[in-house]
Amino acid sequence: MKKFENVYSTIENVKEVEFNVDTVYVRSNIVRLDDMWCYDEAQYTYQEWQEVQENKISILEEENENLKEGLQAVLRGDMQSLAYILYPEDFNNIRTYSSSFFI
Repeated sequence: MKKFENVYSTIENVKEVEFNVDTVYVRSNIVRLDDMWCYDEAQYTYQEWQEVQENKISILEEENENLKEGLQAVLRGDMQSLAYILYPEDFNNIRTYSSSFFI
């Protein structure tokens, strides 16, 4: 991937994502300046673009599973499990006990 900042262009319409023959252009911070555009641009090969998209999909699938588990915990009324699903880092140093311990 190549990154460029403050790219200037006089093309008619600037697309946020543009696919060329062998390169994917991803533009951000797009600003119109009189008769030209200014933006930041990342250029990916198709292989790099595919890897980025696959990584995003993996993250979204993991988040989706967490949300499903959280919803199931809410529907069961199990707020401790919900808290653990949403904020696992808060439980790193806490010992958990079974509910029978408190009976």
